[in-house]
Amino acid sequence: MLFPATPGADALAGINREFHIWAMVVVCRTATTAALAALGRAVAALANKWGPIVVAASMGISGNARAESTGSHDTFSQNPPLQARDIIPHGRSPYFFPLVPGHKHVLELTEESGERYRRETAVLDQVEVFDVGGIGRFATAVVREEEFAADELLFRVDRWVAIDGSTNNVHIFGEVSWAINAKGHAQLEGIWRVGEADEGGIARPGLLMPASMTVGSRLALQGEVDEWDATVDVVATGIHVTVPAGTFADCVRLRKKPLRGRKKDGVDSVWCPQVGLVFHASTGELTSSTAQSN
Repeated sequence: MLFPATPGADALAGINREFHIWAMVVVCRTATTAALAALGRAVAALANKWGPIVVAASMGISGNARAESTGSHDTFSQNPPLQARDIIPHGRSPYFFPLVPGHKHVLELTEESGERYRRETAVLDQVEVFDVGGIGRFATAVVREEEFAADELLFRVDRWVAIDGSTNNVHIFGEVSWAINAKGHAQLEGIWRVGEADEGGIARPGLLMPASMTVGSRLALQGEVDEWDATVDVVATGIHVTVPAGTFADCVRLRKKPLRGRKKDGVDSVWCPQVGLVFHASTGELTSSTAQSN
């Protein structure tokens, strides 16, 4: 394992606190997969109280937060604004997994107790169509994530994701999520779509992954300057990493840190060219990916 950190109470309380419905307008509070599974069927109860439960960093660097500039070295700006003519539902971006129908990848984590957790991601063979004022009419890919504990499905979310062809950045435009109850039935947890009213105003697109990485770049995870909850920093580029799925080169290491509480804590993740996420301290290592054969 590249980093020894494993999820636990500290990670849940001090680091992954974003969950809502994964948009860049309203910051949500997220629990880690391991923590959720450890709570067992309390997932549904937590979701009813706090909102849909998602691990933002499983798909992108930011999850539910606007990309706001935090300094002169910031590369995560969303300016100029997105335009429909540039939005591509399927394609490739340097550090993201291939947004092509049929793509699948799996991350797995085994705790010291022997408990096993798994997240499966797939790009479905369908698109979601939007018509948003100020952007226009466009289509996005549909990316499905499913979370398992000991082979038991706990959670499912479909996210609407696309590439900005003018920058090659990857953006999220909404999602719908379900918790899976003890009988295996899906219970709707929440939905949001860009351009529609949300508790924080009108939902805006969110930046999932920039096309270029520079050490020192920073993304602030929140909508307002005085309410930033966390940052994601690029801490290393050009690194090599070996995980069960293979050895990867020219990867980047990102570190998510809270702006409140235990600021010295952080959650590391590693992203590699054309493959995407290969390691996350809270969700495990990449064990298989069709990107390697595409």
